[in-house]
Amino acid sequence: MTRSDAEALVADVKARAARVLVEDGHHTPLMILLPSVSGPPPVLLALGAMMTSEAAKAVGMAAVREAVRATRPAGVVSVLESWVSQRPKVVGGDEPGLGGVLKPRDDPGRREALVVVWEFRLDGESAVWEGMWQQFFRHVHGGEAVALDEVVEAITGEGGVRLAGQFCGLLGGDADSGRIPS
Repeated sequence: MTRSDAEALVADVKARAARVLVEDGHHTPLMILLPSVSGPPPVLLALGAMMTSEAAKAVGMAAVREAVRATRPAGVVSVLESWVSQRPKVVGGDEPGLGGVLKPRDDPGRREALVVVWEFRLDGESAVWEGMWQQFFRHVHGGEAVALDEVVEAITGEGGVRLAGQFCGLLGGDADSGRIPS
């Protein structure tokens, strides 16, 4: 897959995801496993059931990673909704491991974002091309409509950006060395 092929696919997913969010008021979490351009059709994984708890997410992501290892796609694109907290707020409470920090989902000042994360093995390149795009949004009129706000995009290697998280590194790329395991 060429960089221009991958960029076109990512642009299409971003546009479709934003349209679904505006029309439906939400977007079901999903992942698209993309074979090489001449390969079989893409595989669409609906991730909604695994987003019900942290334990379900851990089990689901283990299954997703195994599917990626088994199919060795040329690209993976994830579409998610997320909450973003500008800065953690210290709160009372004794929940173990939180250290008194309010989780973004519990922050009344949180921002909501449509997130697209991608990784591609590109023809003739040893490193994985990856990036993340966030379209912030807000519900208006009691949640009946969605208004799109600012966009933030980060692409690995541009401006020293490095991505981390459970939806990153699925193709096995090593951000430090650019190595893709065989």
